[in-house]
Amino acid sequence: MKKRFKRDQLFGLCIILLGVFCLAVLPTIKPVIAVDPNDAGPKFFPKLIAIGLIICGACMIIMPDEDGVPYLNKEQWINIAKYFGLLILYIGGLYFVGFLISTPICLFLMINMLAEVPVKKVIAGLYSIVLTLFIYLAFTKILVIILPRGLLFT
Repeated sequence: MKKRFKRDQLFGLCIILLGVFCLAVLPTIKPVIAVDPNDAGPKFFPKLIAIGLIICGACMIIMPDEDGVPYLNKEQWINIAKYFGLLILYIGGLYFVGFLISTPICLFLMINMLAEVPVKKVIAGLYSIVLTLFIYLAFTKILVIILPRGLLFT
């Protein structure tokens, strides 16, 4: 009797291959500045994510979904496409206008897209601005990490 892979198992195999690819590419990452050998360095989090992908893919192969019911309906797929499109626009915004302009706009739109109940626009706007400033100050002042300024402001 021929055993067929379920969709989850095939997807799990793809996730494992992605994790293995990420691990294979990691040695090519070169730090911009000298890194202490005792520090985690720039490869730590990508390696952690790649290992997590491999573990999750293996779990999908070992324990596939039994009922075969689709996870997402048509409306949910459309919403995912909207979120993905917004993230693509956010990346473009980071490149052209920088972190301080694109992040509160993206946060505001994401809050309104993900809210299950209508959110007051003023509250969403204030939250987006405050969170952006908090992240900006945490990264630039505490972690001393330069965030994108954008082509228009360099």
